Amino acid sequence: MSSLRIAAQARDATRRALTLLSIMIPVRPLVGPARANIQVSNRCNFDCIMCPYHSRLAGEVDRFGTGLMDTAVAARVLKGAARIGVDVVTLSGKGEPLLHPELGQIVRMARSYGLRPEVFTNGSLLTQRRMEELIEAGLYRLRVSLVGASPESHVRYHPNASRDLFGHIVHSLELFQQLKRRAGATAPQLDLHFIVLAGSSHEVERMVNLGIELGAESIHLTPLRNRFVGEIGSLAPSRDEEGRIVERLHDLTPRAARAGLETNIDEIRVYYLYGPMSRVYPCYAGWFDVPVSADGTIMFCPGCATALGNVRERPLEEIWRSAKYQALRRSLINPLERAKIANCECDRCCHFCANWRIARRLASIGLAPMACAALHYYGRHLPGSRTDGQPGH
Repeated sequence: MSSLRIAAQARDATRRALTLLSIMIPVRPLVGPARANIQVSNRCNFDCIMCPYHSRLAGEVDRFGTGLMDTAVAARVLKGAARIGVDVVTLSGKGEPLLHPELGQIVRMARSYGLRPEVFTNGSLLTQRRMEELIEAGLYRLRVSLVGASPESHVRYHPNASRDLFGHIVHSLELFQQLKRRAGATAPQLDLHFIVLAGSSHEVERMVNLGIELGAESIHLTPLRNRFVGEIGSLAPSRDEEGRIVERLHDLTPRAARAGLETNIDEIRVYYLYGPMSRVYPCYAGWFDVPVSADGTIMFCPGCATALGNVRERPLEEIWRSAKYQALRRSLINPLERAKIANCECDRCCHFCANWRIARRLASIGLAPMACAALHYYGRHLPGSRTDGQPGH
């Protein structure tokens, strides 16, 4: 193991310890968040049926504008993120980040501040020029949301896409790997994402095979989120199908590992067992993540419309340490308080696994009574969920 890797692990362990200590005692965070989610684009070229912002099933929703983040605002965000100790910045949004003409410049700025930038994209706009630009700019990770693993499922989940588009994206990712080799680069890493929808169980092996064939570092199966937005919940798999998906990924994970492909089997299992409780679970997101909207507004989390300030008016580090931010952090530890937060969509949210792990660690030393209470009180109403007050193994 390299000295840099050892140093990185030590740094991560120190961050986790300080984050836990910050949660345990009533003080402002002792360390900055590990990640910043920066919404560089709210425009999108897709209308994915599961999307809470652009799907016809979403109904009337607040789309938070349709703009692109100004590069001057991005510079303020990145500078502030570096000052509070952020490690990874995810460049995404409520749309498609590759629609931002200055994305390469933003990636380059992130690197100049010592941050590790990643881009979360639908992959449809990955031209050779854009991929070369991102590789040259120092992109750390390319995360591609394919949703389906075949032309048939891809076009089913993307109503405005052609049947040929899936093949085009796969070809682009093959070229992406070739361009990396040609440049003598090991980065950006390639991470494929698939959303678990009704009918997904028969595609799990295709998902794993595609990850292996493309030489990806990892694949992620993510649960359907935003089930209470419009009619999006109608796309959810049954409880039985979710169980089959978890079992199938578990069976395929050893083969994937032998091929150098990491899966998120532990994470998807947690979502299966405890996901229905996510809306009433303690939320610790205010300690480890900071989302920034396209206009520079700091939000508590991507699913919460509570604004905490804007980097055009105050530096990010001031907002992060503000009394308003700290009060919200403290209130959301209590599941009973979360119901009072307006427009907070927590169902199977992207932070739930991290919340679960933190609660489990605190519960092991008797410091997460509210998490255990939530499990006891709500667990008996949730089929297939444990009710013994322990977050599991």
